[in-house]
Amino acid sequence: MKDLPLITKLLVSVNVAIFLAMTFTGYMHHYSESAPQNLYMWGAMTPSAIEAGQYWRLITAMFIHIGFWHLIMNMLMLIAIGPVAETVMGKWWYIILYIGSGIGGNIISNIFAPENQISAGASTALFGLLAIFLAIAMLNRDRSQVKELMKSYGAILILNILYNLTDGSMDVWGHIGGAVTGIIIVLIFVFIRRKRA
Repeated sequence: MKDLPLITKLLVSVNVAIFLAMTFTGYMHHYSESAPQNLYMWGAMTPSAIEAGQYWRLITAMFIHIGFWHLIMNMLMLIAIGPVAETVMGKWWYIILYIGSGIGGNIISNIFAPENQISAGASTALFGLLAIFLAIAMLNRDRSQVKELMKSYGAILILNILYNLTDGSMDVWGHIGGAVTGIIIVLIFVFIRRKRA
């Protein structure tokens, strides 16, 4: 944890701190899944809440996790990809990619999800972070860097993606929206970087 770059360390710390706060205040029972109403009280998202004007939930939902394993899998993915994205893009672009992907994923989720479906978790933002591999590939003619990164992080990424896509409670539309938003942000980043080169 001490070797993580600043923004990634802050993101992990905030996610874990909120989960622990939910646990120790009785909203998360023995690290198991929390009841939907508790998640909602802490900032999770439902389409009906967004339609009612509670747009702040598009952000807060990114930092709420449904249970212990939900948190662990997402934080492992963040620790794997976050430092790569933060190093390649810099702190501010990394923040834009993370928050922007999370919001984009949550907007798409809001469009397609049932009216009262509870959505929460960092995975909308994390699926956007996967676009960093596209940025590296586009900015470097030598593809060996991408290959080395996939050797280092490929197993945990594949495991996390499979976990997110095969769990029936997961928000697939949110993940798709986060990934598409991440690609758009990365393409803008690459365009600006090449313009300045």
